[in-house]
Amino acid sequence: MEEKNNSNIMVPLSIVIAGLLVAGAVYLTNDKSGSDVTEEAEQPAQQEEQQPDLSSLTPVTDEDHIIGNPNASVILVEYSDLECPFCSKVHPTIEKIVEEYDGKVAWVYRHFPLSQIHPNAGQLALASECVAKEGGNDSFWSFIGKVFEQGTKGEEAIVTLANQIGLNGENVRACINSDEFQQDVIDDRNNAVAVGAQGTPYTVVVGPNGLKATVNGAQPIEAFRQVIDTILGQQ
Repeated sequence: MEEKNNSNIMVPLSIVIAGLLVAGAVYLTNDKSGSDVTEEAEQPAQQEEQQPDLSSLTPVTDEDHIIGNPNASVILVEYSDLECPFCSKVHPTIEKIVEEYDGKVAWVYRHFPLSQIHPNAGQLALASECVAKEGGNDSFWSFIGKVFEQGTKGEEAIVTLANQIGLNGENVRACINSDEFQQDVIDDRNNAVAVGAQGTPYTVVVGPNGLKATVNGAQPIEAFRQVIDTILGQQ
């Protein structure tokens, strides 16, 4: 599968008030660069082509991996692949956004492993869930950050990394091989497709009053700021 330099920042704004839908387009760009795009075979089986539907976003709960204020006005729900170079590139960008907005923005990480082009992505997704089981939310975020920094691949490297961050690597290994979190990863992946993801990274920006927007690809920090500021301005 070749990488297509496709990225799109799309803000289909919709505010639901007392059952009435009020839609307003803020901006639309087609500068398509900075994402890994999945092949059709990577999509879950469907009877007909599925149109993006941001209302299909699985609500954020305390079961999600979240960093920042869970009651923030804006939540970035990122669908990502731990072997994706563009995901690695955008990771520090979103870290900076959360810090910069100081409690107004939180970040949720969900899995969208593109296994056909990233053969280690599925195992890494399972490993990150096993790390969370072993060490909690902080360990999860530490693990994925180091995976992106180091390019971790393979079971032995995963076990070594788990040990490095203070966990029992053999427990993580046993968890990976049990496929305990396989369905969780599948559920994330299916939801990514339902909300319009065709590659990684893909971020749904969730604001107050049902407002949602998307940032597709490893966009520069200015692109995230523009979307977030637009949504905050609608409060």
